Amino acid sequence: SQPPADHHHQQQRLRSLAVLKNVADSITQYSIMPRAAPSKLFRPLKVGGIGTLRHRVVLAPLTRNRATEPGLVPSPLSVQYYRQRASRGGLLITEATHISSESLAYPSTPGIWSAEQAEGWKKVTCAVHEKKGLIVCQLWHTGRVAHPDFASHPCNTKNYQTCVSASAIPIANRHGKAGKTVTY
Repeated sequence: SQPPADHHHQQQRLRSLAVLKNVADSITQYSIMPRAAPSKLFRPLKVGGIGTLRHRVVLAPLTRNRATEPGLVPSPLSVQYYRQRASRGGLLITEATHISSESLAYPSTPGIWSAEQAEGWKKVTCAVHEKKGLIVCQLWHTGRVAHPDFASHPCNTKNYQTCVSASAIPIANRHGKAGKTVTY
């Protein structure tokens, strides 16, 4: 049993909400504005062998620099990051992920060439799948922009000393002038 004053205020709020609903219904019913077609953004989309997305809102790849050192394994923070962004039928594209120790260019960016790294990505993938989301890995080889300081990274077990590229086309520097084929 509520005090009479609280009961009176509650009744008054309910009447106000009913009036607002009637006004909204009237505006909708008699509106001369054409109704917009449903947005394609929220329609399903079949994406090859990946599956069918429930909507077209996709997480673009964003470099997080959160891999554990020295193994460059996705960290528990990575698992949390992707889990938080997963949604039923939504697609996440992972951050750029090194395909070999030869491609290292930035600190604490994950790889996927070792068993330990693959196990780390498995934890990320399981977290996304638990929320019924879809995930794909953005594979990365930095080529001639790989910094030579990473030649001494502990993951560089093959002792790569030179950055490699798919072509001999020089890279332009920030001033637009041609650089060297091997950047550094």
